[in-house]
Amino acid sequence: MNSKVVFHRSGENCNFVKRAWGVEHLPAITSENMEMHLKKVAPGSVGVPHVHTCDTLYYVMAGTLISFSGEDLSHVDHQPAGVFVCVPKGVVHTVANIGDSEVITVVAHNQTDVEATTVLLRDLEELAKTRAHELRLSHQNNDLVLEDDRTF
Repeated sequence: MNSKVVFHRSGENCNFVKRAWGVEHLPAITSENMEMHLKKVAPGSVGVPHVHTCDTLYYVMAGTLISFSGEDLSHVDHQPAGVFVCVPKGVVHTVANIGDSEVITVVAHNQTDVEATTVLLRDLEELAKTRAHELRLSHQNNDLVLEDDRTF
């Protein structure tokens, strides 16, 4: 255990790394049982649906994410900058960026080395891409309305 505060300046000897589920992460800092990093989602990107064995918390710093969750990815949520999100362990989920600018989030997991225990659900990958594509077309036509009646 450390006897002092440990910190890491973003960008210091670090590069964004493409993770297996389709987004880029900047390794930031870990402790005995937590991991925290920045996540970058490029315009048009759709993550591979997956499940974590831990809880995930994130804050959308810039841009707007669309998240898909549930066994059939049927729950769709609009997550603009300034939104805090909790994904409980075991929830099938992924994110997409249907906008024209990069999305940046700060992500925390209550375990370390999350990627090693993440279960990728490749059988849902095409469904996520299709749903994201349909939402992008609706967004381009200015008629995208999500479950909570917010227009995007």
